[in-house]
Amino acid sequence: VKPEKLNIIIGTGGKKVKSIIEESGVENIDTEVNGL
Repeated sequence: VKPEKLNIIIGTGGKKVKSIIEESGVENIDTEVNGL
């Protein structure tokens, strides 16, 4: 995912990523901005 699009996945205050974690049952989602 392009770094400038991460906010769409993560959401304001991490709401979307927290929802994905809760609904999927994973413990964590690691994100790394490396510009690739």
